[in-house]
Amino acid sequence: MSSTGYLYHELYFWHNAGPIANTARFMESAEHWESPQTKRRLHSLLAVSGILDQLTSLKPRHATFEELARVHAPEYIHLVRELSADDTKGLHTCGDGATFSPGGYEIAALSAGGAIVALESVMSGAVSNAYVLTRPPGHHAEKAEGMGFCIFNNIAVAAAHAIEKYGLKRVAIIDYDVHHGNGTQHLFEDSDQVMFISIHQDSNYPVYSGYVSETGTGAGAGFTINVPLPPGSGSGAYKDAFQRVVIPALEAFEPELILVSSGFDAAYMDPLGSMMLSSLDFGAFAAQLVGMAGKLCDGKILFLHEGGYSEIYVPFCGLAVLEAMSGIKTGVVDPWLHEVAHWGYQALQPHQALVVDKSVAVVELLREKVATASSASSSSAAAAVAAGSSSSAPPPPDSTAYHLPSQAPLHQPPPTSSPSSTPAATSDTPPATPAPQPAAATKDIAATVPAAPPGWPQLRTRPDPTGPPLSELLGEGSSPDGNVIDIAGHVGGNGRGNGSIGGAAMAPPLGDLSGLAQMMSGMLGGGGGGGGGQAGEVGLEG
Repeated sequence: MSSTGYLYHELYFWHNAGPIANTARFMESAEHWESPQTKRRLHSLLAVSGILDQLTSLKPRHATFEELARVHAPEYIHLVRELSADDTKGLHTCGDGATFSPGGYEIAALSAGGAIVALESVMSGAVSNAYVLTRPPGHHAEKAEGMGFCIFNNIAVAAAHAIEKYGLKRVAIIDYDVHHGNGTQHLFEDSDQVMFISIHQDSNYPVYSGYVSETGTGAGAGFTINVPLPPGSGSGAYKDAFQRVVIPALEAFEPELILVSSGFDAAYMDPLGSMMLSSLDFGAFAAQLVGMAGKLCDGKILFLHEGGYSEIYVPFCGLAVLEAMSGIKTGVVDPWLHEVAHWGYQALQPHQALVVDKSVAVVELLREKVATASSASSSSAAAAVAAGSSSSAPPPPDSTAYHLPSQAPLHQPPPTSSPSSTPAATSDTPPATPAPQPAAATKDIAATVPAAPPGWPQLRTRPDPTGPPLSELLGEGSSPDGNVIDIAGHVGGNGRGNGSIGGAAMAPPLGDLSGLAQMMSGMLGGGGGGGGGQAGEVGLEG
């Protein structure tokens, strides 16, 4: 029997997010992306491969109201429970894209409770590590609203439980889901007890979220690290992010526990992502993280299932992770590995490396914050010893005590100010409403980024939610072909028909095909064919 725990429950597969349909917009009803099939098929492959019989089975329980309330607003928990009890409707909504049928509260609480059970099993030593096939997922759920198929934030509930019950001071959360883990970030962004790292596709979901400039607030400044990789990133980009960001950050933070948001929607077959990862990549992620857990925190690591919407491919990705966690080789071969491994541009590309460079600078900020905290702790201990036990004054409050930020609702309308009245954002633009931070947290991260290699577009920082629209950033560039790439690799054309579609870099200028260039320019809102046109703006003009 393996010392790797595995937790699932049949009710997880009964969670119903409803269909995708909007006949008013000519959208025929279709099965929801977050259907039970990807998880059920993963569980089935684990059984058929034989690995399931060699894992330690764990049984979930419902998270209590108090356990959920460590990270969620009580009124939100009440709302979900009340909606769940209403069986006069077939589907309820508790936030953007967060839907469930009657009885959904009980399943969501069982999903969060499963995370707690697995955590306790790891902390007690009953298992060395564990994988939880949670459903519904959790990393998008905010303090007071659901979001992105998520109702309760399972991994945040687990982290808060580790801090509350076991007194942990340093918990690391690694999120490699293709979508930014906005909920997890916001719940811990002002705490220095939780380090959060998210490697995701830039601006996939949610928009206005997951920029490199989001490094935490207050005491937590420097403990949030985002790596918003450009669409089309493959093995090379993720390997670079792990080697230069994830591993060094873990070594600097020295966590007592590692939690992983394990989403498989960065796989090359996923309908909701535009990345190029294979099952081999996800197995490598798990192997590296398990290795770091063995080095830093006695092997204490817990994987929680998040996204992944390819019924065909998710099972092979999940199996690869569990093989790496348990050390058990099943002999199952990914039948599509030969295909994705030979896709072009799997190697690290220069524009992808530039994004990682920005995140590396945040790791340096983390190191400074950890060193400062360590020095302050040593000074406080020395002062306490010098004071002796004769003092009757009460001890100072614990400045590292776990606490949650008081946050405004996440959803805000896009900026409505016109480009002419709003200054363009640059890599030096400070946050719109910066929180008070120590001097070390105000380090100019953008200044540490090297210039782009000759012939490559120059780097710009994406705007924050209150900044100017993306179109304002797509001005004429300084590279030889006139392109400008922002931090996530979006390309603004120079009026020669090579603008941007969905964030993917286009082909070289079509100057020798002026008619086609002009046609594409009109369709996509770019400038005219040939040279000297204005910056391309997809869907904004034309």
